[in-house]
Amino acid sequence: MWIRFVLVALASLLGGGCRMVAPLSPAAMAVLKPPSDDDGARIYTGSVVPKGEHQPAFWYERRVAQGPDGMVSRHLSYRAGSDDVVLSQRAVHSEHYALRRFEEVHGQTGVVSAAQVLEDGSLELTTTRGDRTRRRTERPGAPVVVGPTLFGYVLHNWDALIGGERLPVRFAAPEQARSYEFTLQVVEATPHTTSIAFRASSALVRMGVDTMTLVFDTRTRKILRYVGRVPPRLERLAVFDAQVDYTFVAADYR
Repeated sequence: MWIRFVLVALASLLGGGCRMVAPLSPAAMAVLKPPSDDDGARIYTGSVVPKGEHQPAFWYERRVAQGPDGMVSRHLSYRAGSDDVVLSQRAVHSEHYALRRFEEVHGQTGVVSAAQVLEDGSLELTTTRGDRTRRRTERPGAPVVVGPTLFGYVLHNWDALIGGERLPVRFAAPEQARSYEFTLQVVEATPHTTSIAFRASSALVRMGVDTMTLVFDTRTRKILRYVGRVPPRLERLAVFDAQVDYTFVAADYR
């Protein structure tokens, strides 16, 4: 029974596990609003269909702008068929998608979290629920990725991946105040599509989180589809896996 409990807990690793909704501050609430032109150019939209379903539960958009400290990529998740923002993820990174800072406001759970890569490669994580804040620092390790930088990191390392390399990364999950080790590896390459597995390094984590798949157009290198864990929540804050299909608005990914 104890092992079963651990596995159930692991199933929520990339989407959190908090069942209590904390009140958001006015500043955090202000983040959860439809974007303006100042939030950058829209790159694509994604339709989020839960596994086993046929209709989207959410949709999201990627926006990118140039900031004083680097590129700023923002993912905004909405309830399907509406402009109701439920989640904001904002990443500041280099042009090669090396993460500098990540901020997330989760309107469904009420959790505000952040991750920052320090000069020595250490990862500083901060999680706020209501009036309680938790901080934790991890030692330097593999490159850190988050939702808004993952695809760009793949594209920056495209030749290495196509050449058969397995690339280790750390996926920052500041809502849990920690990161998790993953590997990226090409599992199928055809003239039309290239599929890349995003797989947890730990066997125990893999028992709770299935391998995720990123499918790119081989010729244009645009992301076509993602299958796996997503950050929004279903009813009763249930985490879930989904298929996300992308529609590009911009000419190229950035």
